[in-house]
Amino acid sequence: MIKIEQYLIKVINADKANYLAELGFSYIKENINNQDVFVFTSNPEIIKCLQSNFNKSDFVIENTLRF
Repeated sequence: MIKIEQYLIKVINADKANYLAELGFSYIKENINNQDVFVFTSNPEIIKCLQSNFNKSDFVIENTLRF
């Protein structure tokens, strides 16, 4: 069984990332194709927030961090 905590949530829109940060979720920045991407650690609280406030196209869930 894969635990959801092993995944990273990637948000491209800075306003949406700031919204999550204001709720207390911290992120690091990643650069993909010269675009800043805001990377959050997955946990049940952020997943609940994403499901109720975001569209599926607003974020991506991956298990890889690029430097």
